[in-house]
Amino acid sequence: RVHNHPLPLTAAQSAQVQVVLAFLAGIFVLIPLSYAPAAVAPLIVKERNSKAKHLQLVSGTNPVVYWLAHYLWDAGMSSLVSLGVMAVFGLYGEPGFVGNAAQAGATA
Repeated sequence: RVHNHPLPLTAAQSAQVQVVLAFLAGIFVLIPLSYAPAAVAPLIVKERNSKAKHLQLVSGTNPVVYWLAHYLWDAGMSSLVSLGVMAVFGLYGEPGFVGNAAQAGATA
């Protein structure tokens, strides 16, 4: 009977593994986050087909108010997604995504 146990990783090998894992984690975070802005496109198409903007502007809605409401809605939804992602990162405590105040300020 033969037992084979690998040798422990050297510091350089461990650093290489960490770099590869951090890169893959970054890719796997970016792919799902690209769907958040893409989810807005069907709403724009639906609005154009139903002429909702035209109806609101003809009804007397101020264009500045119309676009400000759209901007605030989009900013709010983006903020919720960002806060959700940051909360998940904080809960898991992955060092590649969570740091201290000096790292956040890029002073470390």
